[in-house]
This record gives sequence, C-alpha cells and structure tokens, in this order.
Amino acid sequence: MSSRVKMASAIVIGGVLAITVAVGFAQAQDAKNNASASRTTTLKPTAVSTAKINPALLRKPEAPARVDWSAAVMQSRAAPINTLNLKAARDPKAPTIQPLAARLPRQELDKTRLPMLMPKTGGMIKIDKAKVVSFGDAYSLNLPQDKGMQLTLMGNRSMIKADRGMISAKARAKVNGVAETVRITKLEDGWTASFRRYGVLYTVDLLCEDLQSASCATDGYLRAAIADISEVSLGAEAMKEAQAAGVK
Repeated sequence: MSSRVKMASAIVIGGVLAITVAVGFAQAQDAKNNASASRTTTLKPTAVSTAKINPALLRKPEAPARVDWSAAVMQSRAAPINTLNLKAARDPKAPTIQPLAARLPRQELDKTRLPMLMPKTGGMIKIDKAKVVSFGDAYSLNLPQDKGMQLTLMGNRSMIKADRGMISAKARAKVNGVAETVRITKLEDGWTASFRRYGVLYTVDLLCEDLQSASCATDGYLRAAIADISEVSLGAEAMKEAQAAGVK
C-alpha cells in the first residue's frame, strides 16, 4: 500500500475534505521529488471514490476531543530545553541541535488545534527530510528514514462514531518509556501503532522497502521510535485553546 493511500486512510476520520488534501499533498511531493517528472505536468484536484470508502467514514465528525492542555503545555516547555541542555553539558563543543518544530513551516504549526508530538531532539529518528501538513484538528508528519524506511506520525482530535466491529479488538501493549498503552499491528508493508495522549489519538506508521530487515522484521524499531516521540509543539491556534481553557 502506498504512503499516500495510508495517509488518506488515517486522516479520513478528520473529514472527507481531509482525504483530498492529504492525497493531493502526497502526490505533489511525489511529483516534486521525481527527477524525471515533466515540467509541464499539471496536478489536477484529487477525487476519492466514495464507493471505496466505508459509509461510516463519511459521517459528520463529532465535536473535537477535549485536550489536556495543562499537561501538553508543560511538556512543550520542558522537553526540547532539557534535551539540548543535556547535550551541551556532555559536549560543550557539540553543534547546536535545532528542534524539529523550528524547522517546519510556521503556518502549518500555527493552524493546528492540538498538541503536535515531535521526535526527541537529537534522538534516533532522523528529521532532516521531515514534512508536515495540517488540517486544523489533525496533522500528518512524514519522516523519511534510512534504508527505505519511512515513519509517519499523525495526530487527530476529530472523530466519528464507529460501528461495532470497525475498531480492532487487538489488545494494547506496554512500550518501554511510554506511559500509555499502545495498539501495535503488523501490515503488509510494515507496522502501525496507535495510542492516546492528552486526549488526542496519535498513530505512528512504519513503512519498509525490505520487510526482512532487522528494523522491520519485528516491531522493535517501531516501539523504540514511539518512545522517542516525546516532545510537544503548540502553535498559535493550540495556544489560544489552551489559554481559553485557563492554562497560561
């Protein structure tokens, strides 16, 4: 399954419009990165056939989930600073490491109305090619890794009511270094995991070109990546909601 189809499937609970935007974004990135693409190529608006979508996914989303803004704001202020200070203490001559949030387009961060989880600064997840797209109540962060692997982190606070049997009954697991329980599932081209934090649903996908590689044969790499996703960024809209909830 391609990365753009996965993105569309994951963001669909944020609304049908989000599907078109997500797929269009992924196609635009594919075209941009394809050296052989013609300069005259025109990307037409993407239409997703409703015949291929479960009717339940076309329902109107419920009101956005209530966020634990107090905990999110506290983590947003502490994590990057502590990580950078620790590295500086170990090696004063080490180059300054810029948190991922400082590298991403400000307009995408500012319109996101939920805590945006980010990989730990200086951690195991490579962030130099990271790209983000925001839908307001949902966002998707693409993180290409080495050896044909790709991590995609998505957050969503806009849900729809699911029919019985639509949600996986797979038991949740404990992951070292993660307070929440996590549901991990093997896919035909990698792994996917989901968990709730601050009242928000987060999903982490690991896509692999080589499913037999050490990082993809088991869920060990994905588990380590989830533990490494520990920093929080709050844009302008998120901070407005936090302040409205009485958090300063």
